[in-house]
Amino acid sequence: MNVTSFLQMLQGPFNFLRSDPEEVRLLMPDLQRVLPMPRLIFLEDETVTPLQGFPVLLSPGMLGLRTALREHFEAEEAMQMAGLRRASHDAKAHTQIWERYVTLLSRAVENATISSYGRQYPAVFWLHHSLDVARLLKEVPRRILRRDSEIGRRHGDAIKYRILNRFLDRILSVSYDLVQRVAGATEEVEVELFPRLLTTMQDNVLLFTEDHISRDLGELGSYFNGSLGIDGRDLRKRLDELARWHFEQMAVDPGLRASSPTCCTATRATTPATCSTVPATSPTSPP
Repeated sequence: MNVTSFLQMLQGPFNFLRSDPEEVRLLMPDLQRVLPMPRLIFLEDETVTPLQGFPVLLSPGMLGLRTALREHFEAEEAMQMAGLRRASHDAKAHTQIWERYVTLLSRAVENATISSYGRQYPAVFWLHHSLDVARLLKEVPRRILRRDSEIGRRHGDAIKYRILNRFLDRILSVSYDLVQRVAGATEEVEVELFPRLLTTMQDNVLLFTEDHISRDLGELGSYFNGSLGIDGRDLRKRLDELARWHFEQMAVDPGLRASSPTCCTATRATTPATCSTVPATSPTSPP
């Protein structure tokens, strides 16, 4: 994949990524092997400008997988809450829910792997499925708060990331077992069958827990508290104060402003909220 072409396809805002091919190459040196090239999607009314992306058929199997994923996360929430209450939970029912999800997941991944032309279908599947995962996981603290306000306030964010870590460990194990089985049946190399994108995604928890991150990081309170163990509101306050100070310095010091073209200037920013340093992470990565 040509990096410049890839950037032209991306839709903003680029809160943590400069629209610069060199930056993308530094972040993802193996981009061409990890991400498939988005295709043109022509709608029924061909007079409309075609979309760019990957068409995914919402078949009964895919919808069933989404339902099974939601049921699994709900069961995980109940198990975590039972542990904090020192109460028992139905381990057999919990296992059955997980096995139902794994059965559907394995079927989908195996189909994508065997049918893959150019070994890119599994990457498309994980791009699609990870969005379902993120939309469900980002709501975990709120769902727990509705179930039990005390546990939700004290432990909701931490539970979210415990569920995520447990989920990633288990799906990676399932994926490795599946690839090993398919490789044995097709006499192909395992490393070539395993989706590189999934390996890359597991290193960034935000890809599986958030579907949007705004410039002010307002969506990341749960991440700061539950994953990093820091006060997100205090961090955001400090960042705002730092941005305001930078803005003030740039406004009164023409030399500094001229030497920092990638930072906010009088012509590009009028408020501290639009001030930013040179970003160095992906659009859904922590700054």
